[in-house]
Amino acid sequence: MKQTRLFCLGLTMASCLSAFAATDEPQNDTDKYAVVTNRFNANWFIGVNGGAQMYISDGFKLDDNKWKLVTPAVEINAGKWFTPGIGLRLGVAGYQAKGFSWSPNVGHVYKEIKPGVYGTKWGMIQTHADVMLNFTNLFLGYKENRVYNAIPYASISYLRGVDQSKENELGVGLGFINSFRVSNALNINLELRATAVNDHMDGIVGGKNYEATTAVLVGVSYKLGKKGWNRPNQVSGEEIAAVQSRLKEMHQENQLLRNQIGELQQDLANATQSNGVLPVAACPANLANYVVFFNINKADVSQKEEINLKEIADKIKQYPAAKFRVTGYADEQTGTAAYNEALSKQRAEAVYNVLVNKYNVNPNQLILSYKGGVADLFDGQPRLSRATIVSVSE
Repeated sequence: MKQTRLFCLGLTMASCLSAFAATDEPQNDTDKYAVVTNRFNANWFIGVNGGAQMYISDGFKLDDNKWKLVTPAVEINAGKWFTPGIGLRLGVAGYQAKGFSWSPNVGHVYKEIKPGVYGTKWGMIQTHADVMLNFTNLFLGYKENRVYNAIPYASISYLRGVDQSKENELGVGLGFINSFRVSNALNINLELRATAVNDHMDGIVGGKNYEATTAVLVGVSYKLGKKGWNRPNQVSGEEIAAVQSRLKEMHQENQLLRNQIGELQQDLANATQSNGVLPVAACPANLANYVVFFNINKADVSQKEEINLKEIADKIKQYPAAKFRVTGYADEQTGTAAYNEALSKQRAEAVYNVLVNKYNVNPNQLILSYKGGVADLFDGQPRLSRATIVSVSE
């Protein structure tokens, strides 16, 4: 069974190449799977394939020389990657299918091969839609310049016979693409595909429920529009420290005014206490705003930020008569207005929950608010707007 060994060899090559991909480490990013969703016109591609196909029909075992059934196949396709791991593709392939028949009157016979065995052939056009999964990106993380990607797919096909055959049937199949990066725009692909189709596609009803067409193809694909995915901008520790430092400076600049307010309040209390008016509670003058930063599209408080929140929680509890505002924000450039409003609310609630549930801050001291997406919260750096600010309520 030379043909069987041929396709087993092809599948073995795919497995070996997948093992090779496992040694290709992803980029050293904070989150190797995190990317920014691109616009609809990004990550499209077109491709062309050529190779060999074999149709496995009812009369497949009538002759030992199965090489006679191998015929050329060509294909054009186009598709889009919606994420680094999930894509869709549409393709049209054309080839001449061949088979064997036991009677000159059954099937699309064109000649007698040997006594009692007749060769059949007919044209075929196969249109297919494929759901592709890039296993390399899904399991190893996205890496733009990775040399090899292993891409299995499931497909639905519409097969139409031409020439002698006028049959048309739906088929289902599986395939595997070994994709090799040549440049940022060009890939070379080795593809294996098998499609199951109704029993009478070859014009012979032999009692089986299905037949199959198999193919080994080599081709190229060219990427259109924006290529690849951007990494989300992570806020570095230095940037966080710089913002906190700036907030402290701003607080110090207002310190004199706060002190003056405190002195005026005390004077007012002294002046009115004799008339039975209670003094106004002193504001926590030395308490600066605190900022909690979030990653893009995230509303969970990191372990590092939870530890830092303990300091502000302790200070809040030092002033039980004071009110503090917990305000959530989002980056206006990433997401719709409705999405950013919901995200900023979730961020404020996340900080609120840490202060109340983890550090036992009195919830009556906290005022929850959210501002949605903002363009520039800190010094022209939009990604720093992915934050929640804890401040003294005026």
